[in-house]
Amino acid sequence: MNIGNQPQQVHKLVAIGNFACGVAHDFNNILSSIIGLTELAVSNLDDKASVQNKLGKVLKAGYQAKDLINHILDFSRCVEQEKKPVQIKLIIKEDLKLLRASIPATIEIRQKIESDSMVLADPAKIHRILMNLGINAAHAMGKAGGVLEVSLTDVELDHDFASENPDITSGQYICLAVSDTAQGMSSELIKRIFDPFFTTKRCGKGTGLGLAISLNGAISVQSTPPKGSMFRVFLPIIVG
Repeated sequence: MNIGNQPQQVHKLVAIGNFACGVAHDFNNILSSIIGLTELAVSNLDDKASVQNKLGKVLKAGYQAKDLINHILDFSRCVEQEKKPVQIKLIIKEDLKLLRASIPATIEIRQKIESDSMVLADPAKIHRILMNLGINAAHAMGKAGGVLEVSLTDVELDHDFASENPDITSGQYICLAVSDTAQGMSSELIKRIFDPFFTTKRCGKGTGLGLAISLNGAISVQSTPPKGSMFRVFLPIIVG
């Protein structure tokens, strides 16, 4: 790209971002009406199973669309997320129930929750990250199934780790790890998995990992085909 054209390109990107943000807000308002009215209709139905089932699918699609919009807004930083002290293990335990209902029975879920520590975070963002990592892991394992393991532990990150991850400093962190027994990823794929909107999935099968990762911390991935993958999310512990 011509260096002289860079400022013009930046202005175009900013304009596109502002436009997309406005569209996202307007679409979010429309979705709120659709979801609200559908919830009201479902609650007023007595025994009409067929209609209830169809409305349930409409409602599920509405929730998925709303979640995607929230991801886009997070990424564009058009909304400030409220951060507060959170005991992550409580979120993880509830999300594991949702994951169990969302992925095939051929996938065994194992959990190792060993941390009671608190972090400063947006609870909704923690929820989206775990669900995204879990569902992507399930998709990677496919119909054959496998083992999805979720762990939560306290770790001490040293200066060497911090030097390789400029967004954090050394100290005490909580580590959320999600691993699978899929085929793993190539080094070329690992370089791109956190790019915004990047996905190897077919249209309609999910957003990939790019939209999920937006943290005041760090994330690492280890994958050696064909031995599966492990993602680790690190967040600083609130001390005192």
